[in-house]
Amino acid sequence: MKKAMFFIACMGAMFCSLAQETSTDAAKPLLTKQDYLKKSKGQRTGAIVLISAGGAMAFAGMIVVVNDAGNDIGNNIVNGLNAAFDPSAPTATSKNHTAISTVLIVAGVGAMLGSISLFKSASKYKRKAYSLSAKNEMAPLLQRSLVCYKPIPSLTLKIRL
Repeated sequence: MKKAMFFIACMGAMFCSLAQETSTDAAKPLLTKQDYLKKSKGQRTGAIVLISAGGAMAFAGMIVVVNDAGNDIGNNIVNGLNAAFDPSAPTATSKNHTAISTVLIVAGVGAMLGSISLFKSASKYKRKAYSLSAKNEMAPLLQRSLVCYKPIPSLTLKIRL
């Protein structure tokens, strides 16, 4: 008998210590249609900002690349003409901004690619908002040994498969 009681106590302690705690539905607030639409709008705005800023950064990086290429070509022509007419003339130097242009282009493309996930998430929340509806459902209740149906406000979710 002592072994059985000890075994039951050990099993109880094991189940209590290793069990995962489940959250109750009361702890998690239910989101309404307006909440989902607000989330969707915020994510869509963030996606538009990311794609616009990314495009501007990539465009600025391309301008720096084209400007450097134009300066290099112009300096080569100037140096060639100076050397042809006056060998002792100083040569024109060019600043190369390849690191800046590379960072701008890579960051811009990365921001534009990052906006894709925000657009998808925004559309998901928008679909979820339009599939939610609140209505009164009839629920069976026991009153004085009789089963009667009483309307209870409920939130329904349509899942399209």
